Order: sequence, then structure tokens, then C-alpha cells
Amino acid sequence: PAYPAISLGGWEAAPLEIARAYSVLASGGVAIEPATVTRVLDRHGRLVVGHLAQPRRVVSEADAYLVTHMLTGVMDRGTGRLARRSGFERPAAGKTGTSNEFNDAWFAGFTPELLAVVWVGFDKGRALGLSGAQAALPIWTSFMRQALSENPPSAFDPPAGITVVEVDRRNGL
Repeated sequence: PAYPAISLGGWEAAPLEIARAYSVLASGGVAIEPATVTRVLDRHGRLVVGHLAQPRRVVSEADAYLVTHMLTGVMDRGTGRLARRSGFERPAAGKTGTSNEFNDAWFAGFTPELLAVVWVGFDKGRALGLSGAQAALPIWTSFMRQALSENPPSAFDPPAGITVVEVDRRNGL
């Protein structure tokens, strides 16, 4: 069912569905249908079958950036901060998820270069007893650290029309 709380983990969703949703944010508001095989080449390197991505804008670049910026706060000050404590210092955005009664634990997160979703749970709905931060986030952190080890970090750059300013928490200025 299409309930707003789905994005917060209020309803079960497959990891691929979560990845599709977060990929819109990671790509600046552009949706692309996932494909398992993008091309097939013959032994001479000629294209036999090709899959052309059909990108389409579904969210404005500014809105995608604003949500991404909020999700970077999850990494720095929220339920994703364990990644920072574990030494993952790249710019990243993400969200932990824990289903009712701790049956499922997941983490969806991305850097400007790569998105990954980790789900931990039992297929038969048995209670895992762990939150997304406890079960899925450490796996995500380890994977991302290894997967990005050869790539220099890059930032989430604000699009035209967005200005980021620091606010002093003590006085609001």
C-alpha cells in the first residue's frame, strides 16, 4: 500500500525497491530502471545486445539535494553516526530502518559515487532483535570502505539556487 511511512520503514520493502527509491536522490532527482545486464559482447568485442538506460526526471534537482543534505545529517548526528565512529569519513547520506518488532534491519546509504543497501533479517518474519544501526550499518560501512578505497572522495555539490549556510546552534545566527 502507498502509505507515507513506507519511506521510514513502516512497511516491508525489498532491498531493490529501497535502492531504486534512494537512487533518485543519489542521482539528483533522476530515475533509471535497474538492469542486471547492460550489454552483451561477442568474442570480438562487438555489441550483441545493449540496454540503454532511459533516465527521467521525477524530482527536482534542488529537492533531491535538500533531502540528501538532510540524510547527511543522519550520518553525522543521527542513527548513521556509527559509520563515522568506525572511520568512514567520506561525504555520505543514509537512513537506517528497523521494522516493527525488530524483524528487519536495513541501511540505505550513498556517497556521490556509489549507493548500497544492506538488509539483515529472516525470510520467515522471525524477530532479529537488532536495529538497522546495529545490524546493517556495520556491513554497509565495511563494504563502502572497501568498494571506494581506490576512489578519491567527492562532495555533494548544491545545485543552482541552493545556498548552504552554517547556523550557530547556541544563538541561531
